Amino acid sequence: MNQLIHYLNRTLERGTHRSRYNIVSIGIVGLIGHPLYWAIWVYLFPQPYESPFLRFSGAALCLPLALANFWPAKLKRFLPAYWHFAVLYVLPFIFTYLMLQNDYNLVWLLCHLGMIVLVMQLIPEIVWYIIVLVVGSLAGATLFVAEEGIISFGSFNPEYIPILLFMLFIGTLLQYMAHKAIKDHEEKLARERERGKIFKALSGSIAHEVRTPVSAGRQATELLQNTLSGISGSLKDDDPLKSKIDYSTKITEITKNGLNRGDMIIKVILRNIREKEVDPSSLVTLDIKSVTEKALAEYAFQPGERDKISVDLDDSFEFRGEEEVVIFIIFNLLRNALFYAAGSTLPIIITADAARKTLAVKDHGPGIPEDKLEGIFDSFVTSGKNQGTGLGLSFCKRGMKDMGGSIHCNSELGKYTEFVLKFATE
Repeated sequence: MNQLIHYLNRTLERGTHRSRYNIVSIGIVGLIGHPLYWAIWVYLFPQPYESPFLRFSGAALCLPLALANFWPAKLKRFLPAYWHFAVLYVLPFIFTYLMLQNDYNLVWLLCHLGMIVLVMQLIPEIVWYIIVLVVGSLAGATLFVAEEGIISFGSFNPEYIPILLFMLFIGTLLQYMAHKAIKDHEEKLARERERGKIFKALSGSIAHEVRTPVSAGRQATELLQNTLSGISGSLKDDDPLKSKIDYSTKITEITKNGLNRGDMIIKVILRNIREKEVDPSSLVTLDIKSVTEKALAEYAFQPGERDKISVDLDDSFEFRGEEEVVIFIIFNLLRNALFYAAGSTLPIIITADAARKTLAVKDHGPGIPEDKLEGIFDSFVTSGKNQGTGLGLSFCKRGMKDMGGSIHCNSELGKYTEFVLKFATE
């Protein structure tokens, strides 16, 4: 018995979850439809019998469904039971009773058949579909017997029976197949989610472990650089050792920049893996010129790359954001621009626009095909990069959205690609 109760509860909740997008819509349709059809069958196309009490009570029962999104959290646990009871009352109960009262006329036979099809759509769990349909129909027949004393089949058209049985059979079969397809899909999604969790955990662990020696290397390189600079400063300009130390200092600078770039990439990967959102309380007022110049100063340019960047930040503006996130976004856009425009002699242009509150990064690389523009901000989408993760632009989009801004891309194949960051000011 306990297993049966557990199964019924589980299928009740599962069926409601699968019907969640129908609940509010059906609530609105029932709230309007029952009074409307009462008026139609009474005044426009008069039927032998109508019940204002059943029609308006059914509409009243649909009102909470229409407002289901506004139920208090403590009441939402009752929604599965209420949903199934409401469907039972407003469909098989009312329709069976009115069909009997109208003595099986053609209009009500068609309405009854349509009701069966609708219940199939609204109650996806077979066991609850049968319960709702059978119990609702028996309840409607019982009310009729209580009022009229007996059910007469004198006017019943027996040709309705094979049509009804066919609808019940094919409907139940299709519902079973749909249930099986949904179950298989849900199991597949569950397996993919589990693999995703394992992948994220493993990737995060690897990135974290790699970041430790990278950070240690950065600190050691900075210490070495400071030491070499101190020694160089104490030597005379004509000392032969000074030129060697200065050369070693340049080597440590290149090493430090490479480690900085590696650390930055690891931070981006970790943030994407953890799907960490920007904390609204961390947003502060920033100046786009200062943040961009800081990003350019910290970016680990390869030899000659900085000379390819043309900057116009005179039209600066203030915005609300998190400095580290904005710097990471600029890093991503710079890295992409430098990669794709490597063969171009035209500069990569970074422009601020105070009127539109935007920062644009434009390169004159190969451009992006129009059919691929829409998906470039999706995770794991990359093109032409053997070492690309496809996480950079998805991070940019999420970071800008978290700060109340946006990012979009303009591109013309064979001419240019421009990413435009639009910032929030409040």
